[in-house]
Amino acid sequence: MEATGFLPGVRQLLSILADGLPNNTIAFINLYDNIISYLNEPDEQLLPNIHQVFDRIVNIENSIQRNRIINSVPGLTRRPPPSTPSSLQSAQPPSATTTSSPTCYSHY
Repeated sequence: MEATGFLPGVRQLLSILADGLPNNTIAFINLYDNIISYLNEPDEQLLPNIHQVFDRIVNIENSIQRNRIINSVPGLTRRPPPSTPSSLQSAQPPSATTTSSPTCYSHY
């Protein structure tokens, strides 16, 4: 652990950065693997420049956002429509006869 007031070394910064990468995208997983392989090298001169790693992260994130925008369908909602009282009644078995009070749906 570094003393208070001093920045950690490049090797430790790269390790922290790699540990914070998301693991839900292949590009981030590949970047993580590359950083870890660099960290396994004993020579400090072989470590990647942290600014270039940040640039790569920004490029990956921009590509993900661009793909989401391009592949999104206008008018498509990811939430299912709220249940209507008629669909709730049709889901009940025919032998169940109960009186129901109106349900208030709140949208978040």
